[in-house]
Amino acid sequence: MQGVSTRNVMSAVQSLGIENVSASYVSALASDLDANVKPFLE
Repeated sequence: MQGVSTRNVMSAVQSLGIENVSASYVSALASDLDANVKPFLE
């Protein structure tokens, strides 16, 4: 999720019904997603 803004990720997460997410939570979520997606891109 590199290059995706925190605000855009917050919006996507909130659209899934998760409210009141912090910027640090979004950052951790993006980092975790990057680690899981990377093997599929290689």
